[in-house]
Amino acid sequence: MADEKVKQTKIDELIPDDKNFNKGTEYGNSLIEKSLRKFGAGRSVLIDKNNRIIAGNKTIENASAIGLDDVIVVETDGKKIVAVKRTDIDLDSKEGRELALADNQTSAVNFSVDEDVLKDVSDELQIDLDEWGVTFEDDEEQTTDVGIPQNDAEEGSLEKYFIVPPFSVLDTRNGRWQERKKQWNELLNNNGQTREGAIGFGDALLYPKLYKDFKNIENKEKFESFKDYVDSIPEEQRGYSRLSLCVSMFDPVLAEICALWFTPAKGCRIFDPFAGDTQKGLVFGLCGYSFTGIELRREQVDENNRVINGRDVDVRYICDDGQNVRNHIEDESQDLLFSCPPYFDLEVYSDDPKDASNQPDYDSFIKIIDKAFTESVACLKNNRFAVVVVGDVRNEDSGEYYDFPSDIKRIFKRAGLYFMNELILVESVGSSAIKASLLMKGRKVAKTHQNILVFYKGNPRAINMCYFPLDITEQEKEELRETIKSLETEDIAKLSGEDYFKAIAERAIEQIGSIENNVLIKDIKNAIKWEKGMQSTQTFKPIVDYFITAFKESGLTQKQVEEHLGNRMGGHYFSDKSQWSLPTRENYNKLQQIMPNLTRNYDDLVEELRTLKNLSRNANAENLSRIANADGRVPIK
Repeated sequence: MADEKVKQTKIDELIPDDKNFNKGTEYGNSLIEKSLRKFGAGRSVLIDKNNRIIAGNKTIENASAIGLDDVIVVETDGKKIVAVKRTDIDLDSKEGRELALADNQTSAVNFSVDEDVLKDVSDELQIDLDEWGVTFEDDEEQTTDVGIPQNDAEEGSLEKYFIVPPFSVLDTRNGRWQERKKQWNELLNNNGQTREGAIGFGDALLYPKLYKDFKNIENKEKFESFKDYVDSIPEEQRGYSRLSLCVSMFDPVLAEICALWFTPAKGCRIFDPFAGDTQKGLVFGLCGYSFTGIELRREQVDENNRVINGRDVDVRYICDDGQNVRNHIEDESQDLLFSCPPYFDLEVYSDDPKDASNQPDYDSFIKIIDKAFTESVACLKNNRFAVVVVGDVRNEDSGEYYDFPSDIKRIFKRAGLYFMNELILVESVGSSAIKASLLMKGRKVAKTHQNILVFYKGNPRAINMCYFPLDITEQEKEELRETIKSLETEDIAKLSGEDYFKAIAERAIEQIGSIENNVLIKDIKNAIKWEKGMQSTQTFKPIVDYFITAFKESGLTQKQVEEHLGNRMGGHYFSDKSQWSLPTRENYNKLQQIMPNLTRNYDDLVEELRTLKNLSRNANAENLSRIANADGRVPIK
């Protein structure tokens, strides 16, 4: 090293950058401090000829705070790499590998661009930010005319039809999932500024038990802030620190596939009474859906609106308590309820007493969740899905799970919905590896999954009428194009959107005999059966069950019923083995005379049948629209 000079100095001789582009994060700084305490100094920092810090400001800041005062300076002109050699560490040891993890993780989570400073400096010194891939969310090219990630999976594969295979375990560690998530995050350019430290509550995230204690202490005024209170507690007495909770951003791939799987078509309306940040809403908007989010925190709503400003998406955020969702969204107007509610006190988002994450106990928390979701169910259309992403949380005193997912199931089932699916979302281990040893002292394992609970409002047997198959081939798409075009008349051609497809569906009903046998128009053929009164017992199951139950509880035989009616229809009205039709008003009145449990009004039964018929007809239009127009897969109108 003949050309380089090596000398020693003190850390206070290094001058921090007063225009540092990186604001850092509270969580990131906590990891830097932890790494320095546990492993000592790792990589070098970079200073200029005047001892001003070019790179490593946060490292020097934390090193100074814990008393690492001595600095070795290597003077160089940049023509050689300066390598820091740790003579006390072997890479393949536990310490070596954990230091490598700490180095990568601290860099990843402690970067938060100070856009104002970066813009000012780049303007002053004429730095081309585009050359370094730097864009801001208010840049026109970033916020308009952006396409969603492409699906390049092999034709005919499950990934091609569903993005990821529709199995009960979704592995986010999978390479395809990770690549698609990366593409989404680059597109969204949303690094969670408003969630950093949960809007000023970073220490509450790191020390939730201390935060609860702080809210209840009598001499709170002696501390300027919660951070001062934390600093007054010896580190070994601060309790469990939730190191994995940096800025929890919703997985965009999960939002994308749930919208694809559980809505009838693009353009459908999705809503969430616990909206949080913009991650879900932007994915829905960019995929062609309408999204409404209710969010309690004004600062979060303001930030969300700033992020979506200028983007060509149908997304809106409303500042209110999620329990008041019906004040903003009409009943039976939404196509999908999609939500990831707070996980009790796992992340404390604000000190608002109405905030579900800020409740004094779990019972108070679940009451808020219960009311918000029960009210939300009323906003959901009939024959539509609700998807809730949850994760269980532990009681900090006993260590036992609250069984939060089961409470969500009870809430929706009590609201009359069917529990249809439970998916397990497997997540990367991440910093769970760091806290696993600590948890195992109490024989608790580190949780690396979440639960995705799927519910259905309406008759589950109508799902295949309301939701068109996703796994259709290119040949089937072309057949559908030809079928639809063959049904188009001069008048129909003048229509557009929903009116066009409804007219096509009506035309298909009239011309069904001339349409070739095609699996894609199976539902149109089913609609003909509706029109001719050939209703299937499977579709009319609730009404059929009503008649069957009344017959069984009457204790009568089929022969006795037929004798009373004066016809041979006794078995037809009370069987699910044949084509079924509603009795005439006269026969229904006769049946009520001998079956006390036939209590429903005849006009109500007629109205229910009419609703089911309309459901079928509307489903034809929605199905045609979904395949032929939505998704952009079969462009016709």
